Amino acid sequence: MLQVHNVSKYIEYGLVRKRKKAIVNNTSFSIQAGETFGLIGESGSGKTTLSRMAIGLLRPDEGAVEFAGYDLYSASRGDSKLLRQKMQMIFQHPDTACNPRKTLLQSIMEPFVLHPTLRKGDDHEQIEEVMNMVGLQPELLRRYPYQVSGGQIQRIVLARALLMNPEFIVLDEPTSMLDVSVQAQILRLLKHIQKQRKMTYLFISHDLDVVNWMSDRVAVMKDGEIVETGTSNKIMKHPTHPYTQKLVQAFLYTDR
Repeated sequence: MLQVHNVSKYIEYGLVRKRKKAIVNNTSFSIQAGETFGLIGESGSGKTTLSRMAIGLLRPDEGAVEFAGYDLYSASRGDSKLLRQKMQMIFQHPDTACNPRKTLLQSIMEPFVLHPTLRKGDDHEQIEEVMNMVGLQPELLRRYPYQVSGGQIQRIVLARALLMNPEFIVLDEPTSMLDVSVQAQILRLLKHIQKQRKMTYLFISHDLDVVNWMSDRVAVMKDGEIVETGTSNKIMKHPTHPYTQKLVQAFLYTDR
């Protein structure tokens, strides 16, 4: 479904003598339809930059990204709009995902404003369907973001993404800002929806336990490069790269 080919992204630094530093360096990976591909690494390893390039939000300086057989950055305007409709991203901070001056109903209606072709009959019936899917009562949408919890906001953000009928969702630390009890609920919900809608996930986290539980395959990222890729079981039980071994050992130590 998704192929990322040798992508790189640089930043320039230096006031007099300009230099370049790679945030992501010559990185490749592929994601098969229906799987959850986990991406793990410490803060600053390049995970979010790589995910933004993979979904079309940030053009790579080098390399290419293909989704469903189309080059994401050279597709025609019409194809590009259609492709991006099939790809959604849920960010780390649920408290910034909705406009505080708008009701949650106004926020969840945004896909219909941006993509009128999504309308299939009654808007409210479609909204009620996705709200039920994420386990919330539609009446909650009358409120403003400050009137609901972070876990509820994250469910509403997920419901809004589902209105786009996506095939692929990037989940960038989707539970890291939530209480532990709420984290488990959201993760189980994500798995349920994936099975129900046959979706594909790119799941990003610094938490090896969460990535291992969610993912079919895992890529380990360090200093802008993927240093190891394998099944969740292989990464946890038979890591080969020294950095992956360090991550697993740290996890096993803190999990005692």
